[in-house]
Amino acid sequence: MTYQREIIDYYNSSQWLYRVFCRNQFHHGFWNQNTHSLYQAALNENQAIIDLAKIKKGERVLDAGCGVGSTAIYIAEKTGAWVTGISITPIQIKFAKKHPRTNFQVQDYTHTNFPDNYFDVVYGIESICYATPKSSFLKEAYRILKPGGRLLIADGYLTKHPNTQKQKQLVEDWQKSFSLKKLDTTKEMSQQIGLAGFKKIRVTTKLNAVKPTVEHFYQLGKRLKLIIQLLGLLPFPFFLAIKRNYLAFVKEKESFETGLANYNLHQAEK
Repeated sequence: MTYQREIIDYYNSSQWLYRVFCRNQFHHGFWNQNTHSLYQAALNENQAIIDLAKIKKGERVLDAGCGVGSTAIYIAEKTGAWVTGISITPIQIKFAKKHPRTNFQVQDYTHTNFPDNYFDVVYGIESICYATPKSSFLKEAYRILKPGGRLLIADGYLTKHPNTQKQKQLVEDWQKSFSLKKLDTTKEMSQQIGLAGFKKIRVTTKLNAVKPTVEHFYQLGKRLKLIIQLLGLLPFPFFLAIKRNYLAFVKEKESFETGLANYNLHQAEK
């Protein structure tokens, strides 16, 4: 698939970032009054997945779009569940650390080789946005989940489709910087989850919980803007990745502040 190739190329261009930061997951994380670092925010989000999905010891869990595997390992260690992480990007699986209760594989989450009714929980953190269409992932998640199995998706969404040229350009730039083909609205995602067969669909807004991360990288990039722009002119993957990710946070911040986008957590059951 052509678009799969674009996603793989995007993450491959960031491989030096993975080498430097592979201990941590590139997620926004959830901040609260007791959070003092990006690392703690990431752990808060991991714990939220455990709590909301009610993950228990011995259950089979799938991390769809696992990145370098930090969340999968955290869940396995905290709960004693068996966690499988999959990604279409070999560079991510390469850097995923080994753990006795985890298994990392190069697989497409829209077409896996897992049997029907296999997992107790399927979750995706800032990864399902890359599914085109989203229904391709949702149908597969429904197939591989056991009856009563739980689905969780944490991601950014549009609150509405842009209706001015300025809004359209903002969304286009945001999608391009993150190599996203199409951002859906929260309502559209909820509808697609229902059409896939899921029930008990719930949506929790997490915008305020992720804003500090966006602000952190925005301010950091602002201070280093000139250096980032100059380094971005050099044909090296590390510098190109830094420039691209900075632009992504700039556009994301603008989208959040103008009310054009939100960050939500979807929950549903088979």
